[in-house]
Amino acid sequence: MKTRLAAEIGEQAALTVYLRCLGHSLDLLRASGFDHQVWLDREGSDSRFDGFDLHLQQGQDLGTRMLHALNRGLETHSRVLLAGSDCLDLEPRCLTRAAERLEDHDLALIPAEDGGFVLIGTRCPLPATLFDGVAWSSEWVLRQTLEKAVTAGLSAVVLHPLRDIDHAADLAHYPALSHYC
Repeated sequence: MKTRLAAEIGEQAALTVYLRCLGHSLDLLRASGFDHQVWLDREGSDSRFDGFDLHLQQGQDLGTRMLHALNRGLETHSRVLLAGSDCLDLEPRCLTRAAERLEDHDLALIPAEDGGFVLIGTRCPLPATLFDGVAWSSEWVLRQTLEKAVTAGLSAVVLHPLRDIDHAADLAHYPALSHYC
């Protein structure tokens, strides 16, 4: 559930927005041509996930869960991309571009316009400290992550920013969702 959004537009409306974003994300994965895994925060069955390689997230906070998923992906793939499910502007070409940039960089990030990021990719195992102290849900997420990457000796590239959906005002940019803002 999108908790910040739910506080502004109500739980039912936020759930509707979340399901729309989830559908977009799953369609994106299907269209991408990449091997794909879906990391869920809880077990359960849902036909939307049919055909996907499902995994249960591991860790107490967002950074730990992301780090685990990225490093696990590297056990079987040379490059891994991890995207959230709240960016309707993410397209297959964005995934392709991020994967291409990992040929020359350890990390590739697509920033969110609000200071976070909508995608992070890597070609090398990431240090356990990469996300330590990151102020999640703040305008400092991207900057703090990049600072940690530099400290760890990782090369990083930042791609063109995209909009994600965290607040009611973000919905105004999507005609099908603008009635919720």
